[in-house]
Amino acid sequence: MAGSGDPGGIAALSCLTVGLLETNCYVITSADGAACVVDPGGDAALIAARVAAQGGKLVWILCTHGHFDHVEAAGELKAACGGDIALHRGDLPLWRNIGAQTRTFGLPEPPPLPEPDRLLDGDGDLPFGGGRIGVLHVPGHSPGSVAFVFPSARVAFNGDTVFAMGVGRTDLWGGDADALRRSIAEKLFTLGDDFVLRSGHGPSVTVAGARPNLAWLG
Repeated sequence: MAGSGDPGGIAALSCLTVGLLETNCYVITSADGAACVVDPGGDAALIAARVAAQGGKLVWILCTHGHFDHVEAAGELKAACGGDIALHRGDLPLWRNIGAQTRTFGLPEPPPLPEPDRLLDGDGDLPFGGGRIGVLHVPGHSPGSVAFVFPSARVAFNGDTVFAMGVGRTDLWGGDADALRRSIAEKLFTLGDDFVLRSGHGPSVTVAGARPNLAWLG
């Protein structure tokens, strides 16, 4: 399946609550000692400390989408720990206008972000820990929303596409309710009922657990 690369075993996985909007930031270390961070939405020092505590070398800073609460600490984390920033090309306008995003919510404007090191296009994969991380393009919450898939661990980090009790909003920049519906039905829900969907906010849910709350998908 496109976007379902296999990075091998996950040796350690942590979830940190970061930033003003209490975003879930995930720190993942492979059995080979590589580390990646998903959605560094704030509190870079806290994230860097967890990367160090898990003992991995940071190779990827993975952004499920370009909303400020998922990317705000990416530049500071890169400066502290290294690693390449990966973002889908469709969310570059959000990334480059993070200040305009925060002003919309009446929040302080953060420093500009560095340009991503890797621009993602469609489905694919990224090398990690002797294997590969799957990338699924799941537009809807934003044009460049993606899910990062770890098949051996049966887990997908899907940002704000699916939550335990619903789906991400589509009334922000570039949101598209029809695209969100297709992304969930055709991409996330085809991963397998036992897959755990780790969301950008709140608790995780399995695909099977999410289905009853999303019956409207058809």
